[in-house]
Amino acid sequence: MQQLTHGYQLELIEQQTLQVLWSSPWYQEDIEALSQQLFAQLSVKRTLEHNSGADRESIRFYWQKAELVLNFDYYSQSCWFEGASQQDLVYLPYLQAQLQSVSGQ
Repeated sequence: MQQLTHGYQLELIEQQTLQVLWSSPWYQEDIEALSQQLFAQLSVKRTLEHNSGADRESIRFYWQKAELVLNFDYYSQSCWFEGASQQDLVYLPYLQAQLQSVSGQ
């Protein structure tokens, strides 16, 4: 597993999805380190559920009062946050602001 020090950019898409665009390619084995980097910046203490598939992983967690999901798809090099329900979507802009403030964007 490579040492991960790459940054990222964020894009909020139609108030439904917060896409994370990593500055360097990553491998499926890196997903744990990448998710831990994001969770540390959000002060997420524990996750609720972690689902792993052949090329996709999703991690369900609480942040503030929202239940959110962090998704990774290795083959498309995609990473995104989404709300677990429609009510949770209102937290995505706040999540974006928090991540941008700690990453210096």
